[in-house]
Formats: sequence, structure tokens, C-alpha cells
Amino acid sequence: MFIDSRGQSVVIDMVVLEGIYSDFLPLVEAVVSSSVFGCESKVTISDVQTGLAEEGKEPYGDRFKLVIPFAGQQISWSVVLDALNPHFPPDFCFDDPSFLSSTNPEFLEEHVPSLLNWNPENPNALLQVVEELLTLYRKHQVDQLKNYSRLQFEYTSVISQDGISEDDVEVLVQCKDRKQLDQEGPPPVHFSIRLPVDYTCLPPENDTSPDLGPKEALLYVTFPASNDIGLHPKIGGPLMSRFSPKLQLSCQLERSLYYPCLRVPCFPPGRCLVDYVPAVIELLDSEVKSVSNSFNLRKDFLAALLVEFGSSVLEYDALTFSKACILYDDGVLLCLVYVALPPKFPKDKPLYLWQSVRCLPYGKPYTCKVEDYPYSPRWSMTEMMYRLKVFMKEYAVDFFRQCS
Repeated sequence: MFIDSRGQSVVIDMVVLEGIYSDFLPLVEAVVSSSVFGCESKVTISDVQTGLAEEGKEPYGDRFKLVIPFAGQQISWSVVLDALNPHFPPDFCFDDPSFLSSTNPEFLEEHVPSLLNWNPENPNALLQVVEELLTLYRKHQVDQLKNYSRLQFEYTSVISQDGISEDDVEVLVQCKDRKQLDQEGPPPVHFSIRLPVDYTCLPPENDTSPDLGPKEALLYVTFPASNDIGLHPKIGGPLMSRFSPKLQLSCQLERSLYYPCLRVPCFPPGRCLVDYVPAVIELLDSEVKSVSNSFNLRKDFLAALLVEFGSSVLEYDALTFSKACILYDDGVLLCLVYVALPPKFPKDKPLYLWQSVRCLPYGKPYTCKVEDYPYSPRWSMTEMMYRLKVFMKEYAVDFFRQCS
């Protein structure tokens, strides 16, 4: 069992892994369990086969496909190993026929050293080769943009922005057949951009396991093929329209922001990535600061609650500062008041749950949720505590009348 980059428990298809030759199983597991392939998904394997003419009782799967997340899409690479000669390095067949179509040993020795120094005893051997090939693949995809001046401008303008480097941007030129290669105008092109936002001010998390991946956000933008929208690249006017952008948050960031479906603005016609990306960065940065501010204000609220009610505060959440329990006692009336502070406090008002300390005839204490009470997010903490005490004194009479 592994934990995917979105923090969900994933049981790798045991039927697929059981078909892998035992000597190669650690190599494959290292690849499919790695969290270095972006924040959306992990590498998966499929089409496990064997090159042996006759199969024995043991599994001898030594060739399979790697499905790799790349630029918000998926690329498929076939890996060919040799069960009879496991010390032989793997062969690769790429879904992009133009990638590494003609190479020499000197080039591979310089750029893919893990392939020439193949050591099947190292469980990360295949992972290292895949990572080195992906580095070359990124450069190969960027090189293809040179044929399309507008897309080349989009790329160079993005990596020239502060905080964004070549390592933060992936480009996939979706050009897989001869017909697309011969078309006039650019084919579909996918951009993936890691946004440079400071997350250090976010509240701490209960679970900071490295398996959940880092806090990061990827922006996906697709430029569709020009002939898909009926625009000719030689005619004046806008070169192409764009699909709706998508913002993908890693699991750690989703948990910290409380906004798993944060919406990005539409990509305005006639605008470029150099204008759009800073707007998305500003939006995400604003949300990060908003969550941080809410966390600090929740902390201040509970601190004021402790000062105002003292030992009557029976318990409170000292990690997220999102809840507390007060024993209300005015000398005559006695009950419990549970306080729940929403993630967007003070914009969203607290929720109070009143509970009797004795059970009613049907065997359970009487509870009542209170949401309608005087409140303003602009009040100071001192004002909030004063208004809360006044309200509690007035409401307690009605509460005890209801539960008596």
C-alpha cells in the first residue's frame, strides 16, 4: 500500500505487480511509489508482458508500460527488461517518435549515466533512469516550441518571471502522428507551471508525513490547435483561444487552505501567460494569507475566551484553535457550551452548541445549536467577549426553559 500525492491511500493493483519478475519488483515499486512526479498523480504501470518463449510457474513479466503524469497530461513509455539477463539495462520505447530518435553512447553517458551504469541491485536504479530521461524529455518538448513563435514567447516570458525557473515549467507539444506534424499552425500545447508562493505562514498540520508530498500548486493551461478553432495563423487577430485553466493543489496544501476547489479566473482573450500567471499567484497568495490571518484570529479568540472565562473553559483545541468547551455556571443555571470557530473566522461567525448537564427522560442530554445571535466580524476580541457574555446570560434562561 502507498500514499498518493493527494494524501489518499492507494493499493497498487496487486494483479499487475504479481506479474512482474521478482528481481525487477523492487525497481518497479520504487517508481510507482515515488512522489517526484508532480502533485496530481503518480506513475502507474500497465500491459505487463514477458519476453520468454515459455513461461514457468513463477511470474516473468519483464516488459511493461509506464504511464507518467506530465504537463497535466499523461505520457506512456514502454520499458523492456530481460528476465534471463537482469543485469542488462532496460530499453525504452517512447510514445513521441521524435524523442531520442538518434542518439550515441557519448550523449547517453553524459545525460543518462544511470542507464550506462545500470545496477539492478539498487532498488532506485529504474527510478533514476526515468528521472534522467524526463529531464531530457522536458528539454526536448521546449525545443519543439521554437517552431511556433507565439508559444515560444509564452514559455520564455513565464520563466523570466521572479520565482519561476525552467524546472518549474513543463511543456507538452501534443504531436503524435504525421498528420499533426504536417498541419499548418501549432498543435495542442499543454503548460504546467509550479506557482512560487510562500506557504511558511500557514498553520501547522497534524499529519506532516513526507509521503503526502510538499505544499505546492500547479497551474495547467492548454493552448488548443489553431485548426481546431478555425483560425489561420497567417491571418491577423488572435492566434488561438484557450481551454479553461486548472489549478491543482497538493494534498498538504489542500488541507492547509481548506479550499480543495479554489477557482482561478478565466483566461481573458488576447492576454498572455505573462499577464495571467501573476494574477493566479496573487489569488493563491491572498488565500494563503487569509488562512494564516484566520488562524491567528482564532488563536486570539480562544486566548480571550480563557482570560474571560478562566477555569470555566474545560478544554480547547491548542493546535488548530477551532473549538472549545465552556462550563456555564451563573450560580443557578449550569450547562455546557461548545464553541466551534469556522476556517474563515471572523468573516464567518462562531457556532455555539448548548448542552444540558443532565439527561432528559429519554436518556440523552438536551442540545441546541445556536447560530442567530448578535455578531460583527469587525468587533475587537474584547467586544466579542463582552457581547458573548451578555448573550449567554440572556439565552441561558430560554435554554433551561426548553430543557426543563
